[in-house]
Amino acid sequence: MGRLGECSYSLGFNQIETFKHYFSGMILKFKDNRTSPNLIRIGLVLAVLLGGLVGYYWQDMPFFPAPKFNIVGQAYITDGDTIRVQGKKIRLHGIDAPERDQTCSIKGRKWNCGAVSTAYLTRLINYQKVKCTKLSTGRYGRTIATCINNKGQDINSAMVSSGHAVAYTYYTYIYFPEQIEAWWSKRGIWQGEFVEPYQYRKSGRAP
Repeated sequence: MGRLGECSYSLGFNQIETFKHYFSGMILKFKDNRTSPNLIRIGLVLAVLLGGLVGYYWQDMPFFPAPKFNIVGQAYITDGDTIRVQGKKIRLHGIDAPERDQTCSIKGRKWNCGAVSTAYLTRLINYQKVKCTKLSTGRYGRTIATCINNKGQDINSAMVSSGHAVAYTYYTYIYFPEQIEAWWSKRGIWQGEFVEPYQYRKSGRAP
């Protein structure tokens, strides 16, 4: 799928997804074992180059659709990856933020990363209107969408690059480059230890 999830591509996309899946495994290993800094740097450069090349060339392809903002209005924040606009519950596509009651840790000290994630999304939107592109309907009836704020900033991307959400690679790798950037710079939850949000929900500690 493309960034807006509206097209399927041929151009070796399956191979690219396979590469990124392999690289994500490397990143998780390096996160726990930092004995190969040169290898990490090489991998980071390759990932950024790959993401940049794919994005640069695909955006000019005639079959790449322009975003159609079919949901526009005042946004109300539910948590770090969910908002309400025009009475619709919108799940931000491709990202997964810590649950509101979830805590993370930095050098053994706990902090409420879930509440901080929600607060960061609130600042991004700043009580202004957002424009969203509906991609699909989730299994819980929520609208899956990409959204921009009143400054034209990609909200989904910003949440991951700031370290206040992870790329939801179970569904897509589109925000994986932003996750590498956040991890490398130790932003947000990447400053310390945390449980992946979906694992936290799966454990029964969140609704």
